[in-house]
Formats: sequence, C-alpha cells, structure tokens
Amino acid sequence: MTRAAMGLVDLHCHLLWGVDDGCRAPEDSLAAARALVALGYVEAVQTPDARADFPSRDAALCEARFAELEALRAREGVPLRLQPAEELA
Repeated sequence: MTRAAMGLVDLHCHLLWGVDDGCRAPEDSLAAARALVALGYVEAVQTPDARADFPSRDAALCEARFAELEALRAREGVPLRLQPAEELA
C-alpha cells in the first residue's frame, strides 16, 4: 500500500473474479471495490496469480475479466482506478 497525493493505492489486489484465490463473482468484486473506496483508496493494481494451478495463467481470461470489471465499475459509478498486473510468486 502506498499513499497517492489524493488517496491510497492498493498495489496487490485480487478483484478479478474467478481467476485465482480472490473474488468469486462480479458482485463480490464490486463490493470489494466499494469497500476499498470507503477506506480511502483511489487506485487498485490487479495482481492475479500467474501460477499454473490457477485459471489466471490464461492471459486472455485475465484481460477479459479486467475489461468486464472496468465496465462494471464505471456503470456502477465506483471511483476506483484500476491497473493491470500479475503476481509472479
């Protein structure tokens, strides 16, 4: 976690549903994003696990989920900037 000029930044976040050990459904992701905002976060870096035993190893799936989460976040008006990444360990 770091503090941005206007709020907190979560550098390790698992909001992408159904790709690893994080959120399980879109509703969970939305609830978690809202909780982050309520705690003062303005940005969250999505870091799905890049491990062979998780579906997150599929880059196309992760990219699709990221786009879906961005659309959901925008539609619901959740003011949390999202950034893509991956957890290598």
